[in-house]
Amino acid sequence: MEVWQEQLAAREERLDARGHAAADTDPYPSARPREQIVGDHQSLPDPADGPGYRKATPQPPNAADQSAQDDADQEISPLAPRRSGPAREPVEVLQCRAAQLRGRAAAAAGALAGTEEALARAYEDQHRDEQAAVHSRLAHQARQAADALSGTSPPPQNTNRS
Repeated sequence: MEVWQEQLAAREERLDARGHAAADTDPYPSARPREQIVGDHQSLPDPADGPGYRKATPQPPNAADQSAQDDADQEISPLAPRRSGPAREPVEVLQCRAAQLRGRAAAAAGALAGTEEALARAYEDQHRDEQAAVHSRLAHQARQAADALSGTSPPPQNTNRS
């Protein structure tokens, strides 16, 4: 056994011993057992039974509260958008998000095409022509998708003309 192997074995033994020692100790030592503490909390009096306890009940708004609320609503109302239905995002935001997602999708499709091409070559090396053809076709489709998403391919031709 070489010196480094002996040192490694000694270190592993020390770590194992330290781990076993740590497992034997209570990470949260307490002077009283948990059951006794829980029992003490259960024996405390309920604050609802004490003197001066009054259950909170909601009070109707008074005229001053309502007036303040009306003033706040009046200040906010010109700032609130006047839309019916769900809020819509501005076109610029949507266009930016679409461009970002197209870029990500094009990158992902390009990576997929590269992986499919590598799989096709690997199957060709193993003389598994059928699997190589499948992955070659998948690579071609992924490359077309990447080109379409990145805008480098011409738009598809409309063959359904009337």
